[in-house]
Amino acid sequence: MLEFRVQLTEGGRLVIPIKCRKALNLAIGDEVIIKVLDDEARIYSLQHALKSAQELIKKRNKKKLKLTDLLIKERRAEAKNE
Repeated sequence: MLEFRVQLTEGGRLVIPIKCRKALNLAIGDEVIIKVLDDEARIYSLQHALKSAQELIKKRNKKKLKLTDLLIKERRAEAKNE
């Protein structure tokens, strides 16, 4: 586990140290997600969050349904009923 001590600067900015950015595979301009839970903050790369969401959906999609096809079918049915 890596741990860093940083200061909050003017405007509420935090500087993420280079070792931390490398560990998270972050580059200048990348978006991150900050999750706050029980007085604790976690920083995730957008890629990590997306990968986690995809893994969660894959685990719950036991019938191996093509979710994009289902969504398109549902949207077309909605459009037809408008």
